Amino acid sequence: MDQFKRNLAQSKREVRIVIALIVLLPVVGLILAGISHVQGDRKMVENYLEQERPNVVLALEAYKMDNGHYPDSISNAVPRYYKGQQKQVNFLTWYEYKNFGTNFFLKDFNRSH
Repeated sequence: MDQFKRNLAQSKREVRIVIALIVLLPVVGLILAGISHVQGDRKMVENYLEQERPNVVLALEAYKMDNGHYPDSISNAVPRYYKGQQKQVNFLTWYEYKNFGTNFFLKDFNRSH
């Protein structure tokens, strides 16, 4: 009888492990798919920012020509000077921008998520 109880207990443990795997594997799959999707989105944003960088530089230079100095923030040159798609101006905040007075620093991608 003790052997039967031990076998029954072992079977219950094995069933619990199988159930846990059935539940956890799809969850892990969803997490991995989400990570992959986020990385794909990040690459898309990086490509967009790289393509739009010349337009952003032109907007900053046009702002300087009209105002005598570079804008304090990149969003100050929007929408009047930025010639990109107006629905995409929210991407401008993804650039790292620093005004040094006589020149500026503009990095294509500053987010790490």
